[in-house]
Amino acid sequence: MCKVKILLLSRLRQLTSIFHETIENDMAITLDIDIKNDVLYKQGIEEGKFEGKLEGKLEGKLEGKFETAFNAIKKGFDSQTISELTGLSIDEIEKLRKKK
Repeated sequence: MCKVKILLLSRLRQLTSIFHETIENDMAITLDIDIKNDVLYKQGIEEGKFEGKLEGKLEGKLEGKFETAFNAIKKGFDSQTISELTGLSIDEIEKLRKKK
């Protein structure tokens, strides 16, 4: 059963000839594969880049919300109005008020 799984995997990776040679010569199955050319590796890298960009955008938006809230506090807006404008919680706004 194990050889069948390895054979199927070798076909997926286009390593069938290496697999057959290894089995015929009773050699240990060890292969060096350049992981950077692997499709799943490349997909993971792209997903990581996307997530990083998304995180950066979210952090930027959050910083903007706090800056807007802080400016509104300076202008004398009440916490409820600031919360409605920025989407921040009343607790977050009250913490900003204490830092003022």
